[in-house]
Amino acid sequence: MAVEKIDPDRCSGCLRCVEVCPMDVIRPEGPDPKIKYPEDCQSCYLCVLECPAGAIGVTPWRAIPLGNVYGCFEKKVGSTN
Repeated sequence: MAVEKIDPDRCSGCLRCVEVCPMDVIRPEGPDPKIKYPEDCQSCYLCVLECPAGAIGVTPWRAIPLGNVYGCFEKKVGSTN
């Protein structure tokens, strides 16, 4: 996962993160933003840059290996393909 957390103590509820997220990872839940689709995060950091309260934490790594996403599979050991 790339979006790690939204600190509720620092979040002002402006929802700028929801507006700027190109992958709709962060969605509104009532008056607050929530991380809904962390597996879709591309670590673009737009939410971090736009958050006036500095409430969002993003990591540069993903929980899913990139070699197994979107039809790109790793070569099996012993395979000639």
